[in-house]
Amino acid sequence: MIVRKEVPLKTFAAVLLGLLAWTLPVRSQDSQPASMPADEATQWNNEGVALHGKGKYHEAAVRFRKAIDWQKKNRPEGVEDILTSCLLAQTDALLEQGDFGPAERLLDDAKSLAPKSANVVAYTGLFFLRLGYPETALTHANDALLLDRACVLAYEIRGHVRYRLEELEKAIEDWKKAPELDAKRPGIKDMIKKAERELAIEASMQKERSTHFSIKFGEQVERDTVDQLFTWLEDICFEIGERFHFYPASPLTVVLYTDQDFNAATETHSWAGGLFDGKIRMPIKNFGRAKAQIRSTLRHEYTHFVIGNLTRNCPAW
Repeated sequence: MIVRKEVPLKTFAAVLLGLLAWTLPVRSQDSQPASMPADEATQWNNEGVALHGKGKYHEAAVRFRKAIDWQKKNRPEGVEDILTSCLLAQTDALLEQGDFGPAERLLDDAKSLAPKSANVVAYTGLFFLRLGYPETALTHANDALLLDRACVLAYEIRGHVRYRLEELEKAIEDWKKAPELDAKRPGIKDMIKKAERELAIEASMQKERSTHFSIKFGEQVERDTVDQLFTWLEDICFEIGERFHFYPASPLTVVLYTDQDFNAATETHSWAGGLFDGKIRMPIKNFGRAKAQIRSTLRHEYTHFVIGNLTRNCPAW
């Protein structure tokens, strides 16, 4: 069973348009005398603004680049800012698709245009978060907040990183700042509720780590059971890793519950043997009699993790 790993981090393109488009001198052709030649740089700029407003970010970026190249010294005011927003919007779409090479190149373009932009730095953090490097993503989120304490995306990213690192209280704190700064931010309230449910159940759990996994468990789970699970998980990781040439970049969290706590934390059906939502979650009972089933469930949920990282848009199964 699988649910989506995280509530997606939505692009700032629409917000940036509202903040930036009003600064751009959109000039009507009707305001010019018939005998006066049109300012081609302004024409490219105006077309770019119109396309940006329709969400056609690639086409808009082409126009803004032409405006910049046509009149480098007297380019339309604000064109570099809105071109940067187009590049970030395209980057966001590519990251959703898992196209990291093109996304990285667009980020490099954005950095060359606006090296001190908090949003550019934050999107670099998003890039590393999607790649599976949460610590590097956290560094960029913190750097973005040094540039702008009101950077909503940076708080979102930092919340997601802290959530992955099992710092649930800090994740909730960061996520609560996002809607305070922008009440229309989608998905964040759902993530806060989810993290608060988990925190209420998992606060007293112990945590152990191996090379590729971190297991959280309550007092109902015996230490021998945890050791056996680590052995199975590392074997599964090695077996699948050899086949697909993929291993976790950072330890993957596995949370063990009672049936009641599993249902409360995940709000899923009582018959579910486990799920993957960025972490592997499993109810553990009758371990001695259910070893084969538990090992099979671990393999199934870990495969969700691997395929999700390799394909990014794999349908749920």
